[in-house]
Amino acid sequence: GIRDVERSRGLGDVYKRQLYRVMKVIPSPMCPCGEAEQNTEHFLRTCKLHLAQRQTIWDQPTPIKEKLHGSLEDLQKTARFAVETGTQV
Repeated sequence: GIRDVERSRGLGDVYKRQLYRVMKVIPSPMCPCGEAEQNTEHFLRTCKLHLAQRQTIWDQPTPIKEKLHGSLEDLQKTARFAVETGTQV
């Protein structure tokens, strides 16, 4: 939901790196797709695991700034994407 959107505005990126590099709690900062570190940009724009949901929610290319700092409707789409992908951000 909205809390996920707040986390996806950058704190999730720092947290995942910290869990890996400092605390050694997770085995890798890599996304399960294996193509990049799991961060907000990758999650919202390029991860192939979430391509279908991304195309359903955003039917045209949408800037990351709009997804994270846009209107209420933009933020609702981003929250819906996070929920539908089942991703913890």
